[in-house]
Amino acid sequence: MLAGRLAASTADGIDVVARNIVQRIYLASADDAIVPGTARRLAILLSNARAASEVATYVSEVSSLVARLFKLHRQDFVRPGVRLGADCVDYAVARYQPTLRRLGDWWFIFLGSPADAIMQDSMPTEALTRLIQRAEAVRNWIAVNPHVAGQSLPNVRATFRATLVIGRRPQPESETARIRMIK
Repeated sequence: MLAGRLAASTADGIDVVARNIVQRIYLASADDAIVPGTARRLAILLSNARAASEVATYVSEVSSLVARLFKLHRQDFVRPGVRLGADCVDYAVARYQPTLRRLGDWWFIFLGSPADAIMQDSMPTEALTRLIQRAEAVRNWIAVNPHVAGQSLPNVRATFRATLVIGRRPQPESETARIRMIK
């Protein structure tokens, strides 16, 4: 979710990467201090998580992390685990539009497993394909059921922006990285 906003090399160690992410997300104010151990827990998660639910649990446990990740303002909206049709959106985010006095600009975040690869032999993996299909299924369901969808998420449209979060880069010393270097 920080793509394009922060770059950190895993060659410096996963602890350094996690600390950089936490520092970037948390711009501490007088009433919002970083929870001790946040960077360390994130480092462990980035190294070991195997399921999207582990990422979702971590994000929801750290107060104000979601608001910081999505750059939410006071009247913006975020809801985890929104069921739309047969699927579930991991995070539904909307901006409050003061001139219209309503929520809009919906953004859905779909979490995949950090353990899954994104590409294999220049092709999307099955895990990434499933995540794309989830987003498309939700998009299609909203298009067919706009009134039902609007009961859960006001003013939601099938034109929402979707972000898919999946995988992680291999550690420099891993077998995967060594194989890539040989090729």
